Amino acid sequence: MKNLVSSVERALEQENWYAALFMALAFPDLCGNIQYPALPSKERYIKWFDEYLSNEYTREVGPTREKHVFLSGEDCYALRCSLLHEGRDIVSPQRCRKALDSFLFITSGAHCNYFTVNGHTFLQLNVRKFCGDVCASVQTWLIDVANDNTIQKRLSETIEIKASSDRYGVHFA
Repeated sequence: MKNLVSSVERALEQENWYAALFMALAFPDLCGNIQYPALPSKERYIKWFDEYLSNEYTREVGPTREKHVFLSGEDCYALRCSLLHEGRDIVSPQRCRKALDSFLFITSGAHCNYFTVNGHTFLQLNVRKFCGDVCASVQTWLIDVANDNTIQKRLSETIEIKASSDRYGVHFA
């Protein structure tokens, strides 16, 4: 999993925004599947997001400092479905969405801002910050599951690209 996190970090360094974003959106799927394999994909994605990322996207707002969730597991899952399957940042057709209609990713500037245009609610996210938050959450999760032998076994089964041989030691010219 660390090699995948490194790939996102390298993509961010190279300003390969789409590669970083697509991979970052896949992490709750990957980690959720490893931690909660018995749950359906949507449920494990949302559960993992809510456990490891929701704090980054919940803020106290207004004079009463009321907690407000800017990005929920449901809306992130809707984004994942829309972006990975359709190449779109519009989530309004997704059944699993909770509050948002669309996302606006930017490469610099403010992060985590709502705005409404023609009755549609958008969440503006800085792609570098969002991907960094996801990577940091994966790193935290890896620490949390370090002593879980079952999860460590599942982690050992994730993809690793080799230089010139497959996992069985067969070398190719």
